[in-house]
This record gives sequence, C-alpha cells and structure tokens, in this order.
Amino acid sequence: MLLLDEMNRVDLSRLLGECFAALEDRDAEVDLPALDPGGGVRTLRIPADLHFIGTLNLIDQSVEQLDFALRRRFLWLHCGFRAEVIPDVIEQRWAVEPRSGHHPWSRLSSDIDQLTERATELNREIASSRLLGEQYELGHTYFFDIAAFIARWPTVASRGYRPRSYLWKSGGDPQPPLRDLWCHSLAPLLSEYLAGIDPEARRRELDRLQQVFFFGA
Repeated sequence: MLLLDEMNRVDLSRLLGECFAALEDRDAEVDLPALDPGGGVRTLRIPADLHFIGTLNLIDQSVEQLDFALRRRFLWLHCGFRAEVIPDVIEQRWAVEPRSGHHPWSRLSSDIDQLTERATELNREIASSRLLGEQYELGHTYFFDIAAFIARWPTVASRGYRPRSYLWKSGGDPQPPLRDLWCHSLAPLLSEYLAGIDPEARRRELDRLQQVFFFGA
C-alpha cells in the first residue's frame, strides 16, 4: 500500500511520470526514458496487489488541481463532516489533560453535546450560504481543539473551583473557551474562505455565522 497524503500539493502527472500509465494497466511493463548502464531499456511495472490511497482537499486554492486523466484512475470517497465523532474524540483528549481529575468528563459532557449540535447548525448555515456553500463546511477535527481551550481557561486551572458550565453561561452567552475556539480555530479559516469578497460583506457573514455558533440558528 502506498499512501499519498495531500496528493494535490504537487503536479501529480509530472511526479508520477511513466507510473501514470502503469496505474491503469497493472502487471504490464512500461518503458522508461532512461537507459541502464549497459544501454538497455529500463522498464516499470506496478503489481496488481499494490494499492494507492490518496488524500486531498479540493478547496485548497494554492495547490494543483487533478487532471481528468488522473481522476479516472482512482475511485473517490467523500469524507465530510461527521458530528457523531466529536464527543468521543474530545472525551479521549480530555482524559489526558491534567485538569481532568478535578473536572471529570461527566461535568463536561452536556456542554460537548451542545457544541456538537451547534457545529452541525453552523455547517448547515455554511452549506446554505450564498457566499460559501457545502464544499466549505468545517471538518469535525476543528472542534476537537475545545478540550485544550477548556483546560487552559484560568477558571478551570484554579484548584478547588468548578464552573457550573464550561462553554455556555446559564443565560446562553458563550464562555471564554468557546470564544477562543471561534476566534483562534474557526473564524480565521472562514475568513480565508471568504477572502476576495467585499470586506463589509465578509464581516457581516462572519458575524452571522458567529451568532449561529454561539446562540443557535
């Protein structure tokens, strides 16, 4: 198995060279332009049991796009936002935080469930946005950072004190860890996605998405 991570970071047609043709016709030998020391023709053959797996993000604007000849040599699997993995991964991350002993997962779980709901609502708004669209939905991994933001919140770092809630106040306003997640993980990415449009329109759209994330749709 050969794993090509972020495979559209390079011009794959040039990188693969003669391997490009051999991908489709397995076990057939392809002549290489270079000769061996004795003047003979070198050949390349890709065995049928060698599997190529590539990952890529099609919305990356600073990378090469895959040409159609290369596309048809691969099967495609879309890996989109998966809300159901957010609580499990954050629980695993919280378990290794030094603060987890004084702040057990049972105290955080309801906040994380609400975070998962808000992440889903946020992506629903992004998908329906006339300035963005479904392809700009945020991946579930961006929301995993909340464990670190909670752990570094001075209120949590103070020994002997446990807040009633970790992400939202009783009145619904966001707590500092949630604001940190938005300001340092989510908003900068969305701002880049919105680059190139009118600055005022970008600001209004970011404010609208922030309201959805903090207070719900």
